Amino acid sequence: VPAALAVVGETAVGLVVVDAELGPAECRRVAMSAHDGFARAGVTAPATVFAVATGVATGTPLNDLCTAAADALQLAVDVA
Repeated sequence: VPAALAVVGETAVGLVVVDAELGPAECRRVAMSAHDGFARAGVTAPATVFAVATGVATGTPLNDLCTAAADALQLAVDVA
């Protein structure tokens, strides 16, 4: 499960960290998918999300990482 951090005020910023070996394009895709977590949590402020990969290959498909990243960011907003 990815780790996520969310800060919401007049704007929203999110960070998602995934255990995977990803390049810049895949990290961008994870960040774009994780952005949906803000929408799911009802955040309407302008938002930016960053994604970082640890470089540890786990074999998790990219689509699954994207879904898990959105879930993790939504949870981060909900508990904040």
